[in-house]
Amino acid sequence: MPLPEPASEEKKNQKPPCPKILTGQARKHWRYLVKCLAEDETLEPSDQGTIMSAAIAYGEAHQLQEEANDLRELRKQNPQDPSLVKSLMNILRNQRQFLKNLVEFEAKLCLNPNARARKKTVAPTMPRSKRERLLS
Repeated sequence: MPLPEPASEEKKNQKPPCPKILTGQARKHWRYLVKCLAEDETLEPSDQGTIMSAAIAYGEAHQLQEEANDLRELRKQNPQDPSLVKSLMNILRNQRQFLKNLVEFEAKLCLNPNARARKKTVAPTMPRSKRERLLS
């Protein structure tokens, strides 16, 4: 029985297709995340769940932003309606939660500046001089 051949680098970094469940801004964000991870050569098949969660959070936050903008326009027309203020506050609270989730998912994928800095920090490969060793 022949042994299975190891996965080539080409197959390993192949971009996964966007799930059909994602639409609109979530689909665009999926493509953006996959592109960023592929460029950094950190795209792994095990990341698909986190990528999908981040894309959904982004899509929901974007949709809530549009709803908040519509409510702001209604509020300009009818500034005395307290139900509009309450609805707007609920939408903004939900949006903050989705954005918080998005930041967490992107940190797991090493896509925020702090995570990228940690990922790229590597011990120097060149031998250090005597002066550098004494000063450290």
